[in-house]
Amino acid sequence: MADEILVQYCKAADYNASTGECLAPFYGPKPSFPPVLDAAEGFAISVTIIGSWGNRA
Repeated sequence: MADEILVQYCKAADYNASTGECLAPFYGPKPSFPPVLDAAEGFAISVTIIGSWGNRA
C-alpha cells in the first residue's frame, strides 16, 4: 500500500484572520477528487460514458 499523504487543516472557528494563525491545527488525509482509479475502473467508466453518447439519436 502506498504511503498516505496528510495535509494540515484548520477549522474556521479556530482561525484568527487578523494574525493568519490557526489555534488548533490538525492533520488529515489529502482530499482526492476525482477519486483515484485503477486502469480497469477508468476503462469501465469510459465505456459507460461512450455508450451513453451512442444512445442519443
